Order: sequence, then structure tokens, then C-alpha cells
Amino acid sequence: MVKIYVDAWGYMRRFWWGLLAVALILEVLPLFLKGSHIGGELAAGCLVAYGMHRFFLFGEGTAYWKKDPSARKPTIGRFMGASLLIAGLVLVAIGILAVRLVGEGTSEGAMFLVFLTTYAILPYVTLILFGTALPASAAGDRFGPGPSLRRAGKTAGPIAGGLLVGPGLFGLMIFFGYLLPIARLDIPESRTGTIFAISVGSRMIGFFLTALTVAVLCRAYRKVAPAEIGLQPVPQA
Repeated sequence: MVKIYVDAWGYMRRFWWGLLAVALILEVLPLFLKGSHIGGELAAGCLVAYGMHRFFLFGEGTAYWKKDPSARKPTIGRFMGASLLIAGLVLVAIGILAVRLVGEGTSEGAMFLVFLTTYAILPYVTLILFGTALPASAAGDRFGPGPSLRRAGKTAGPIAGGLLVGPGLFGLMIFFGYLLPIARLDIPESRTGTIFAISVGSRMIGFFLTALTVAVLCRAYRKVAPAEIGLQPVPQA
């Protein structure tokens, strides 16, 4: 458990400036652009997650904007494909559940509780079964449903436990120690500076949660990665 937090914190210490820049841009962008920004949010999140995978697998850090002779071939396209696979599996499962609930005439209150539980459980189960698709795609390895399920025989346990003691435990602490107290604060809308700072801080916390999740998946993938992939030790903070 400790190693997961050490790795995630090491990433945050090295690249806090870049993550802070992303958080600031995402907060400022709506002030200049009208309409939905979900596409930009998803693209930024995907790029950040990809960078985390490359760091935890190969120790890369500046390959985005600085030519590094030792950097491996970029695999961002494969990683986006794996991300769509994971998201698609979750959305399909939620859709099937919604259709069944509506067909059975379930009450709105019961549906809300079911969906609340589903949004926590389905991503968890999906990552246990198919989560190695993400580090595998970032490493240039096979990442389809078949290879991912076969790897799950050796990685399901480490991923299940790691997600609970890593992002799961930290997420609970953040919910009770940060989100609930903030929700109870009566902050006037005129205090835009305070609201802006809270929003940026929440994004940075979200990045750390992502780093914890990626650290868990990458540590599990190391157990089954082919030797020819050439994984490198995680750089220490």
C-alpha cells in the first residue's frame, strides 16, 4: 500500500507545475469559450493519464514537448483506444441496467441508489477484469478484451486490493475531510477568487487520485508484462 502512495506522490512532486497549468487552463477556458467543454476535459484527462502511465512504466516525463533520444515510440492512439474500451464496457453495463430497471417499474429513489452504487462498483469491477488494457496499450502491448481477461488471472487480486487501499481509501478521506466541509460552507458567488481556488485544488486532488489508480494498474501489469517491453523502474522522488 505504501509503495502506491510513494509512487503517486513522486509523480505529483515531479510534475506538479504541469498539472497545475492544466488545472488552471481548464478552469479559465469556460470564461473565453461558450458551450460545452466536455471534449476538452476528456482530452486533457486522457493526456494526463497517458503521461502518468508512461512515467510509471518507463520513467518518461518530458517526451511531450522535448525530443528525448531514449524515449520510446508514442502510443497515445493505442491508449485512447483502450480508454474507450474501458469506458464503453462501463457505459454498456449501465445502459443494460437502466433498461431493466425502467422495464420493471422501479421507483425513482431505488433507481438513484442503484445508480449511485453502480457508478462505484462497475468501474471497479471493470478495472479488475480489463484494467491492464491501459498500461498495456501505453507500453505498446496487446490491450484487447481477450488479452486483458487472460492477464486478469494474475492481476485481479493486486488490482482489487490496490484500488481499495489506494484511490478508494484516499477518496473516502477526501469526501469526508474535504468535499463535505466545503459543501457546508456558505460561500457567496461574489467571492470568485475563493471559488476558483477551491476548483483548482479539487482538480489537483483529482489528479492525485488518478495517479494512485494508474500506479495500481501499472504495478499489476508489471507482473505479466513481456520482457521485450523493457519496463523501467519507477523513478524515485
